[in-house]
Amino acid sequence: MSYQTIQSRLQQAKRVPHEQCRAFYKTGVGEYAEHDQFIGVSVPELRKIAKDFKRLQIDDVQRLLKSSVNEERLLALFVLIDQYHHQAALAEKETLYRFYLQKLKYVNNWNLVDASAHLIIGAHLFSTDKSMLLTLAKSQIMWERRIAMVATLYFIRNNQLEWTFKIAKVLLHDTHDLIHKAVGWMLREAGKRDERQLIAFLNIHARAMPRTMLRYAIEKFDESQRKAYLNKLSRSGVKKIPRGSGITCGSRKRCAEEEDTIGYRKRTEKNMMNYCRVRMATKRKKITPLSIPKKKTYNGLSSPRCHVCR
Repeated sequence: MSYQTIQSRLQQAKRVPHEQCRAFYKTGVGEYAEHDQFIGVSVPELRKIAKDFKRLQIDDVQRLLKSSVNEERLLALFVLIDQYHHQAALAEKETLYRFYLQKLKYVNNWNLVDASAHLIIGAHLFSTDKSMLLTLAKSQIMWERRIAMVATLYFIRNNQLEWTFKIAKVLLHDTHDLIHKAVGWMLREAGKRDERQLIAFLNIHARAMPRTMLRYAIEKFDESQRKAYLNKLSRSGVKKIPRGSGITCGSRKRCAEEEDTIGYRKRTEKNMMNYCRVRMATKRKKITPLSIPKKKTYNGLSSPRCHVCR
């Protein structure tokens, strides 16, 4: 079966309007899938085609993965998953796993990640060393960070939750919305298996979590629980330094972001660029600098913050 035969089958299976694909997968200028092209084949149809090509040669799988068309790459991943799970020999599984890792740059949309990460990386690492997930979670490439998180879905389905919470902690302060959604999704799935572990994680980290991540994680909680966690998030912030403590951090200086055990919420640009009120009060009262302790600290912080810019 040739690459041209596969393309022909895909052209015949087109059903979804291009406009709908572009809107759903964010392919507009400046959006995360700007690089992607869609021809309009549904996922169920792709799965049917993948069954007919399950014995596809690895060279043809690679050619599909390098395509600019999203459906061709997704079809290649479906074939690869099928081949991985129908291989009895560990050496063959290792070869397919390594092949997937080498081609990660082509797994570059959320539908590709979510369809394959847990069924190849997660399945392969389930009973072996999982340190590869930490490497991926710390990657500069957003899709690799999402792969690290979604890969733990295989562990969750086999009642192994430790690595889900470990990777979630690494990605807690990630800035990308697609990572927030992935982390929240995996935490929610872990909570279905063991709600007590999820609650213990949220009690420590909820105040530091982006709102989208938290909302996804608590989606299955009852309404009163959800409101309690969301209210906790809205009131979150770094501990205040009391007024009159004599601590000053200088004027017109953007405050460094301090992190304590309950996490922090970033201050707005306006607040971070404000004058330090302690310094201004000092000027109004005409107190000499000698009357202010020069090396006073608060709670052991090496660079203390005042009650305004904290």
